[in-house]
Amino acid sequence: MSESNPIQIQSQLNENIKSNLKIVEVSKRIYNVVRSIVDSSIKPDYEWNKPIRVSDNVVKFVKYKVLPSNVEVKAWEIVIQPLAIQRENLVLTGTVIKVYDGLGNEVADLTIRDEFTIAELDVKEPNRYAVAIGDTIVGAKSIHEYEYYVIKPLDPVPYAKPVSLASFVNKLMFFYNKSKGVTQNVDAYENEKL
Repeated sequence: MSESNPIQIQSQLNENIKSNLKIVEVSKRIYNVVRSIVDSSIKPDYEWNKPIRVSDNVVKFVKYKVLPSNVEVKAWEIVIQPLAIQRENLVLTGTVIKVYDGLGNEVADLTIRDEFTIAELDVKEPNRYAVAIGDTIVGAKSIHEYEYYVIKPLDPVPYAKPVSLASFVNKLMFFYNKSKGVTQNVDAYENEKL
């Protein structure tokens, strides 16, 4: 009976994953926003984790940063709202999560489809998720498919490291799930700032 070396097997798995990785190159500005979102703590005490109800079905999350001059500016904003998708004379439901930089420029969005047409379901299993980031759109049937993508900056960024697209999508799903608690229960006790 031969015994396998667990370290060797793990090393082979890591090499297989690395060889299958797809790189999404984005501008420095987009990379910095994505990395800030991924690296931000999910502890409920932090202001950026507190939902702000904009309307009955629109929620946003905002993170601020302090500049060296002690001026506080917006680092990023995430807005979650319903989406109507037109297909074959039908209006299907979904959600869009839009990510903005501190200046209000959209840098990414995640579309989550709730409904599909019969034709879409008959042909194949349709993509439930679609991430648009920079000039790239990546569709997926499940969030796990994003594990094969990494986000890198086009230009040099100090201390830059590849950011997993799955980590970014998972963080957006964290905010999505927090927003559902506010929109599904209008009387929920949450921070309501405008």
